[in-house]
Amino acid sequence: MSSGRPDAHVDAMTGAAVTNRVGRSLSASFTDAYGSDDEPAYSISQVAQIMGVAPSALRYYDHEGLLPHVERINGVRVFRNKDFPWLRVLQCLKNTGMPIRRIKEYAQLCEEGDASLEQRYELIKAQRQAVLDQIEQLKFYLRELDFKDWYYRTAIAAGTESAVHVDEAPDMEPDRIPDTQEATGSEAAVGCKDEDDE
Repeated sequence: MSSGRPDAHVDAMTGAAVTNRVGRSLSASFTDAYGSDDEPAYSISQVAQIMGVAPSALRYYDHEGLLPHVERINGVRVFRNKDFPWLRVLQCLKNTGMPIRRIKEYAQLCEEGDASLEQRYELIKAQRQAVLDQIEQLKFYLRELDFKDWYYRTAIAAGTESAVHVDEAPDMEPDRIPDTQEATGSEAAVGCKDEDDE
């Protein structure tokens, strides 16, 4: 049976690593108050520093009910090593564009344990495909930037844009990135430089 805690199975693999990596760089005062040497405690600002997010993001997660297993001691949020795997999942889903309502759905399914394994898998699979689609779109944009990078490097080396030769067919599709020939551009630039040297 599942413990019901989101991604509880990864706690043992990651908790110690978190402590070893960042524990020495953080103030010990919070652990002194709420933790121990064997079980460090982290404030919301310390967790934000570790995760590279704003404290307001963590407060938002908490407000939306996405941190049900974070302890509260006298009203103070107390994070422990076991909380980091779930925080990473939240950040991953949020930063890859999953809507908050879907993240909440995933969190609620996690609370159901093994009974929701297939539903959770479908959500993760769909998000993984969305990320792959984003990657393909970014690859297209990167090709455009690569083209402009080549274009300006060639023009700057030659001292004029007229030295840039771009192979474009008359029937080229409007959204197609022009093909470039590094050799053509390089030869144009070198030829221009040679003429100036003479």
